[in-house]
Amino acid sequence: MRCSTTSALPGAVQHDFRVMPPGKGWGISGASAGAYCAAAIALRHPGQYGAVVSIAGYFSMETTLPQRKDPAVQALYPTALAPHYTGDTAWLFVAGTDSSLDVKEAKAFAPLLPPPSTTQVYLQPGGQHLTTSFKAAMPQVFAFFSQHLAAPQKS
Repeated sequence: MRCSTTSALPGAVQHDFRVMPPGKGWGISGASAGAYCAAAIALRHPGQYGAVVSIAGYFSMETTLPQRKDPAVQALYPTALAPHYTGDTAWLFVAGTDSSLDVKEAKAFAPLLPPPSTTQVYLQPGGQHLTTSFKAAMPQVFAFFSQHLAAPQKS
């Protein structure tokens, strides 16, 4: 899996939209493999995001390619980056109760993030590793972002 982890994303967004500078007002989210990418991007750029949401995410590479065992590759996994994270970010992990693997991944990863970051795990009743469950989680996702992202200031 390849995630764009450069700082090109904020620049592209700022170029095309009238937005706050990266930081406490920015959030990033993804589902399944997209959650892997969202976590990897946030972990590699402390201070750029105020909140991160992982929906049914996983945090190490799921592949049979031989490169998965390369220490340089493993050092870039979110599981390897999290214990060294220095950001002050709010994290939400959404996992469906009908997906034991997603619940296990969320509960194992959340404690890896050191303070001052905060973590919450939301267990979605009956949720599965399906887009219909991801969609059903959106009210919790948007509520979390509303609670944890800085509001724009009047100029």
